Amino acid sequence: RNAIREGLLGLLSLLERHHLARPDRVKTNREIAAELPARGASSALTLSVVDLLAWYDRTFYSLDSVPSSEASRFLMEVDRVHAQLTVPQ
Repeated sequence: RNAIREGLLGLLSLLERHHLARPDRVKTNREIAAELPARGASSALTLSVVDLLAWYDRTFYSLDSVPSSEASRFLMEVDRVHAQLTVPQ
């Protein structure tokens, strides 16, 4: 659960560094995702981020334990988004 939380924070930080999200800690994940297209995110990137935020909400707020494989997959997807943003346009 903590690894997924750290992954989410890393994702939000990445979006902020690329000026795709504002450093505003009072916005919900859904509000941040809704602003992505207006801030210049591609539809593919927006979809990836929306999926990750929904995954985070489902997993982090569940009372079930989080298998390490689930946390690893989440972190790999965050890394994939990072790679999308670092590819020269």
